[in-house]
Amino acid sequence: MRKVEHKLLFESVADTLRQAILNGDFQPGERLNEVSISRTLNLSRGPIREALRQLAQEGMITLIPQRGARVVEVDQREALAALAIRELLETMAAEDLCEVITPKQIGHLRDLTERMRRAEQDREFVDMVSLDFQFHRDLMDIASTDTARRTWTILSGKLMLFQSIGDRTFAASLSVSDSHWPIIDALERHDAKRFRTTMLGHIEENRSSVLGFPEPSADDGH
Repeated sequence: MRKVEHKLLFESVADTLRQAILNGDFQPGERLNEVSISRTLNLSRGPIREALRQLAQEGMITLIPQRGARVVEVDQREALAALAIRELLETMAAEDLCEVITPKQIGHLRDLTERMRRAEQDREFVDMVSLDFQFHRDLMDIASTDTARRTWTILSGKLMLFQSIGDRTFAASLSVSDSHWPIIDALERHDAKRFRTTMLGHIEENRSSVLGFPEPSADDGH
């Protein structure tokens, strides 16, 4: 696992664990041992527990009383269901988003998309996925209610995990960054109809990538 960076301590721990999960250091269904993580990161168990709660809120792990934390297991069917709800949440935000977004916020989205493009070029798959989800998370933060944001976060954590364990060769063949520029263009025009149509097309590409991933075998218990 990478070293913890300077932030609120539990947030840095959450970042480190999230990256480890997406990198495959922890497999779906695998238990996250607080004591082992504490020793690896040379930290007390307090911030570890807070970080695990954060990851549970994001839908990446489950916390089971008396049994600890485990990485969630997400199959293709569940990923498609999560994507359908995410589509509804993001398109519903169109009117408010196009009304309130500022040039500074649009500039931030441009920066994320450019970083996404560089991650694609460098074949940094986990960074590409993380930046993609940050782009959409920031959109929801700008325009949505707290309930919508929390729902989106839980769904997207599962989708991010699913993409990280799927067929990376297939996913890497997609130009993720290219599909974000039309979204930014619609926002700059403050055109809610164009934004909604563009977002539907973008999420349809995501749906196609999910369908390109292998379904779990019967041996996986699904």
